[in-house]
Amino acid sequence: MDPTVVQSAERPVLSNERCDLVKMLDDGASMDEIFEKLINGPLVKCIVNEKWFTDDKDIMNELFLSISRGLLRCLLVNNLGPDLWDKALRSRRNWENNIYDIDGPGAYVMFTFVRDRGGKWLSKREIRELISLLDMYRDAIKIWERRNDSDIYGTSQLIDGQKDVLKMAMKIDDAVRSVAQYPSQSDDEIGRFEPRFKSSTAKDLTGYINAMIDMLRRRCLSGVDRDIYQCQSPLMVGNAGDMARRTSNHMSGNSFHQSPKLWGLMLSCLAVMKINVETQAVPLFRAWTDGNQVNVAEVLATVLAGSMVSVAGLNVKQPGTRFEEGRTSQNAYENGKFHVFAAKPWLNENLELCIARQPHNVGMAKEIKAAEEKLEVLQREESDLKEEIRAAREERHMAREEFNSCFDSLQKMVGEGRRELKELVVKDSVDGSSVVVETSDEASTGEEVEEVAEDTSE
Repeated sequence: MDPTVVQSAERPVLSNERCDLVKMLDDGASMDEIFEKLINGPLVKCIVNEKWFTDDKDIMNELFLSISRGLLRCLLVNNLGPDLWDKALRSRRNWENNIYDIDGPGAYVMFTFVRDRGGKWLSKREIRELISLLDMYRDAIKIWERRNDSDIYGTSQLIDGQKDVLKMAMKIDDAVRSVAQYPSQSDDEIGRFEPRFKSSTAKDLTGYINAMIDMLRRRCLSGVDRDIYQCQSPLMVGNAGDMARRTSNHMSGNSFHQSPKLWGLMLSCLAVMKINVETQAVPLFRAWTDGNQVNVAEVLATVLAGSMVSVAGLNVKQPGTRFEEGRTSQNAYENGKFHVFAAKPWLNENLELCIARQPHNVGMAKEIKAAEEKLEVLQREESDLKEEIRAAREERHMAREEFNSCFDSLQKMVGEGRRELKELVVKDSVDGSSVVVETSDEASTGEEVEEVAEDTSE
């Protein structure tokens, strides 16, 4: 996954706090150490209810230990698009090595991308165009609101500029619908128009759109190339008892009537802009105990993803309040437990590193390392000694063969000497000569040679 850690035109919302966590991760810090840094830092300030980080701290820590280090890094450096956009082919290895299966309870994150851009999102120029559409949609809500409140506005009383604004809002509303509600944008259709993405809060129907516009403006850094594509889109985090079923409502090709309004509004505007964006759902945490753990998972995911609209994402409501326990079976949690504890290695790997880096284990770790180094030296010495023994045995074998060869030659010489002596004795007897031959000494000489040979062979 991408090693770059710096704010740039590609990563305009990458904060110093995120860079600090990434550095800890790259330097080999344990997940416990990173978790403590996280929950005591500024990234959690987006969560209003602080009890999540006190009352539910242990649950949150367990969940944090279950995420792969690769996915955590990807989240922190805002690189979901390039790393995970093509699940079936070009990003397949990243999915296999870092991502849980999505079919179960837990917390997920959604992002958008453009396929022809290798998973990246929009450029600064395109984001400004998106902001212009959102401005018009916000104005359309205000026009609609005034007309309804005063009950004196009729369609005929709207000026041309207001009609144009309403027509653009109608176009945005119909952009992803399977059946358009305002196909002709006639006066009659303008008269019955009601913005589908207006806020449900009666006090301020445009408040969340204002926040979204501010969030997008923060992505438009000054002094950067306006045509460089940003690596990651604004994110949306959610939770569910069945993440696969729930996230299917947020995928490309839907009308988004069951999705949060900012998500649907953004994708509808991009459709009007004729930018072919696609969507991807990534499970961040699998739950294995109960509904409260699912809620805690959503809180943690929101912090890691920076998905609140006040930060860099599309979430408006505070996390951890939407999950309904009764919809999820105990069997689903059991499957989650198997998935986290057995099917995937990340929890065990993270725990092992945490144990190894505990303060009281540091000295032991050093001793173990020293012992391992000494063992390597002994193993090398043992290998050298074995080589010396092998060479000595080979030398002894060669000496034995050489001795046997000499012994055979000596025996042959003795035998020939005996035959010559016998021939000489026979000849002298025939001639009448008196010759005394001490054959016993010759025999003993052969025996002595044999004894030497036996001693040597031993």
